[in-house]
Amino acid sequence: MKKLITSIAIMATVMAGSASALGPVPVQAEMDTYTDAVVRGNDHGLTKFESRAHFRGDAAVTREQAAKMMSVWLAANHQLEWPVWDENCTFEDQAEIDETLANGVDMACKFGLFKGYKGDFMPKRYLTTTDMYTIIERATDILPAYSAYMAELPSLEARYLTRGELIKGLFRINAIVKAKMDAEKDNELSSVQTELDASMQLWASKNIVSYTAEQQAMCFCPPAYTNPIRFDVEENVAVKGSIQDISEENALPAEEVKSEAKTVTDLFAIIQDAIDRRADDITVNYDAQLGYPTSISIDYNTMIADEEMYYTYKIVSQN
Repeated sequence: MKKLITSIAIMATVMAGSASALGPVPVQAEMDTYTDAVVRGNDHGLTKFESRAHFRGDAAVTREQAAKMMSVWLAANHQLEWPVWDENCTFEDQAEIDETLANGVDMACKFGLFKGYKGDFMPKRYLTTTDMYTIIERATDILPAYSAYMAELPSLEARYLTRGELIKGLFRINAIVKAKMDAEKDNELSSVQTELDASMQLWASKNIVSYTAEQQAMCFCPPAYTNPIRFDVEENVAVKGSIQDISEENALPAEEVKSEAKTVTDLFAIIQDAIDRRADDITVNYDAQLGYPTSISIDYNTMIADEEMYYTYKIVSQN
């Protein structure tokens, strides 16, 4: 069997928790989780119902209902620009699809989650656990970030899936995957922090407080902010009057330079701030002899364009 993400196995466990559609009477904590899932599902557009009383969680979920819930959930929770895998998403039984669910069915089809059979979508047919395995396998194909959490799905009796099991399972998956990704991020940030601490200690041991540095910031900004500059640092303070553009061509006069000269201490603070804010990507290179950062690349949120931060830095002399 194709390996699937561990979080999906948790969903199967949720689904397998009862032999009947309703299953055993849940404890209060489970009831609260289910209630929360319905409320959050309404917030994210998965369902029009605002409470579990109206949601009818014990009812079997149809293909058209599941298509909307899964496609909207994946898009809302992962903010992905999904590839259009199947542009031909018009079915012969299109007229049978509930008009309030039609967009969700189309989205699920184009995401590659749901496919028809011999030209029909069969919107009113109930979704089975077997169907769910297939859909989840397709979902993992377009969630590469989850590839590290692959595992064998446990065996599960073939039966209809309920609306409550589906919506609770979706948010349970999200919680499990988020926890795993947070743990992975903690390990990554711990490594960055260890390297920063060691470099700061090395720099401090050199007792360098006055020096001349060359710096270049890179961003979607005018040359006044991105041209390379040289400046002096005295007693750990950048001397503003010393800043000069050192571009090989079209160097700007000193009064037009807008780049903010950074001391080594400033750069350390920038890196620490990125760690504290759990930036999506932090890449730093340090001078092996002195410990100061020679290049910094920070992307706070990979889903947002133009907020990245880049610096190159070099101490050219000690004063």
